[in-house]
Amino acid sequence: MMPIPGFLSDDYDWQGAEVGAALAGLVVRDAVGVPLAGVMPSRADLVRGRSDWYYDVSPFVAVRVEGRTVLIGPSPELESVATSPAPSSNARIDIIYSRPADVGAGETVEAVFVAQGLASSVPQPPALPSGAVELARFRVSAGNTSTSAAVGTQTFQTTVCAGGVLPFRTAAQRDAFLATPGQLAMVADVLWQRTATAWKRVAPDQTITYRRELAVRSVPANSTISEPVAFPAGTFSSAPVIAIASPRSGSRGAHATVNNLTASSCTVHLHNDTSSAVNMGVYLFVSM
Repeated sequence: MMPIPGFLSDDYDWQGAEVGAALAGLVVRDAVGVPLAGVMPSRADLVRGRSDWYYDVSPFVAVRVEGRTVLIGPSPELESVATSPAPSSNARIDIIYSRPADVGAGETVEAVFVAQGLASSVPQPPALPSGAVELARFRVSAGNTSTSAAVGTQTFQTTVCAGGVLPFRTAAQRDAFLATPGQLAMVADVLWQRTATAWKRVAPDQTITYRRELAVRSVPANSTISEPVAFPAGTFSSAPVIAIASPRSGSRGAHATVNNLTASSCTVHLHNDTSSAVNMGVYLFVSM
């Protein structure tokens, strides 16, 4: 291993790999010391369509990873990058990406590129060059008259400085990152912390996160009314805990139960065990 002096020191001919190794310590890294490639964005909708055949890309900093070193490429101004008009039939996928250039290897110095896939009834994403940092994808269909008419998805992986909270779009992306113990992450506005073997919620106590009222309705004598209840999408990653407030009725023979509980829904049953109809309604308190 070649020794590297302290960065920055005088009287030393610094090379890219040596500077990249020093700067890698400023970027969040996994448990084996590999920095997390991605984007430090200026806004959530980083790439946007326009009324012509260009894409607008807001300022960002891209982090390209080569082994355990990084190349950091800033885009300090609003960029506009061109693409081709819509295909005459079917659809194609445009990938907007950045690649902090390795000038010594002859790479082109540009902040933003567009890779265009082939038009097809089932379009496939185009291949990206080594070191590319993906920003967004747009499905451009025949008949589209501009990029604003295409269907866009922000796909960039956010990376952060060492010690920062990592935002992930899904729990699967979070789990795929081999984080060091103590690393914090956000998924769907929920804060998680990595332990030695798993991710755990920072606040695992039974904090109420969702309340649902089932309006009062008449339940016939000796009958049960069942109603499915859907939770807001993405609120829970596993089956939550449900508490039922006392049934809103005037009879002790009325009660409520819950079953079919999953991360996305449950079924509430209003039971009337009396010989006459009763008015019932309940409150559900759902927590993780």
